[in-house]
Amino acid sequence: YHLGDPAKKELFRDEAIRLLESREVDFRARAMRKMKAC
Repeated sequence: YHLGDPAKKELFRDEAIRLLESREVDFRARAMRKMKAC
């Protein structure tokens, strides 16, 4: 498999975006909990 494969690149990007989004959601949820705890 070579990096020039567009389908693989697309898949990798989708995966990266999903990871970022889940991290963002997790971060926001943690921030919310922190605010409530105060």
